[in-house]
Amino acid sequence: DIRSGIELANLFVGSACTCCAFDGDAQNILAGTQNSTLHVFATKTLAERHILYSHTLGIRACVFSSDSTMVLSAGSDAKVMLWDLTRIPYGRKKVEEPHAVLDGHLQGVRALAWNPRTAT
Repeated sequence: DIRSGIELANLFVGSACTCCAFDGDAQNILAGTQNSTLHVFATKTLAERHILYSHTLGIRACVFSSDSTMVLSAGSDAKVMLWDLTRIPYGRKKVEEPHAVLDGHLQGVRALAWNPRTAT
């Protein structure tokens, strides 16, 4: 809580959190970590919905699509990964296959953005 300065929640992600993002309707939180995992949490319950694995080095940036159905993650491994949350079976927590991988960067990727005028 910004006004009171009281911590309302502490989401455990296993190592240092290097980036985070809320989806457009504030239903989900993304947390990227130094140990190369991306965690998706439900905002209301703080339950961990998914752990996305595929980066080989720490995640440096993450963002939701404007319609909250997809996620981009970027890492020190010089890869950008696209995750389609609508293709993850209900109840499946650990996900190791991104929808697409954009590689070819010469160094780690540190920033991402999604065009807010497009859904995907």
